[in-house]
Amino acid sequence: GTNVIATTATLTNQFSPGLHEFTLIVSDGELTGTETLIVEILKTEEAVLHLQSLVQDSSLARNEKAALGNWLRVTVTALEHCNVDQAVMFLERFEGRVAERISVINAKDAERWITISQAIREVAGLCDPAHRPGGGNGNQENPKSKSEQESSSSGHGAEASEVRGGKSSPR
Repeated sequence: GTNVIATTATLTNQFSPGLHEFTLIVSDGELTGTETLIVEILKTEEAVLHLQSLVQDSSLARNEKAALGNWLRVTVTALEHCNVDQAVMFLERFEGRVAERISVINAKDAERWITISQAIREVAGLCDPAHRPGGGNGNQENPKSKSEQESSSSGHGAEASEVRGGKSSPR
């Protein structure tokens, strides 16, 4: 249906996962412009999986993809069990690794991935334990890729919405 959700320049609303159509109407009293967008709102776990696909589709070396993918994989598991503290910790570790290792290789991807991860952390607390198996008390170990496990044992020391379409028509 058609609902006015705001009449101010800034708004914060929560929407259920799925496709939502938004029409922005702006007027200065003489001219009016409109922009219609269809936005897909993802579940938190789906946003992490989207981030994981961005990492896997990148040009990073396989071992870096595996290490980052492991942090994101356990983040999804933590979110599925509504274990918000663990999910946030795993995302912070993902961000740390991206900042430390990826930003020097590809600053643009690193910035994008960290921004997405931070947005996911902001909404992770919206988890509803009543709709999750296990009630959010699962324990996950720190994920390590095979290369990280090998280096550890030798003593050497992770866009929640997407625009799907849109059109613009000034009146």
